[in-house]
Amino acid sequence: MAKFISWFLGFPIAIIIIALSVANRQPVRFSFDPINSASPILSFEIPLYLLLLLTMIIGIVVGGASSWVNQSKWRKAAREARHEMSELRSESLALKQKVSASDNQLVARNS
Repeated sequence: MAKFISWFLGFPIAIIIIALSVANRQPVRFSFDPINSASPILSFEIPLYLLLLLTMIIGIVVGGASSWVNQSKWRKAAREARHEMSELRSESLALKQKVSASDNQLVARNS
């Protein structure tokens, strides 16, 4: 079902991206100099579709990194809870074995 939804959403998005890329092939000047627009220090020409796609990709990466950093406390809490659960599970097994051994000794004495 997830694969179907992925194709159902991904295919139209791919078509839209391809159509926008074909329609916006003309180069635009991209400049890092907001003061001197006549002769900027650092500028280059890039196709508009490529500029848009790179901007979206950078936005996705920055947003994902921001979310990952903000969720670090929850990942740490989950890691600590897993560690504690593992310790408690091993302690529980050890106690069960002791109870089982003492029950066997009690049965052996009573027999």
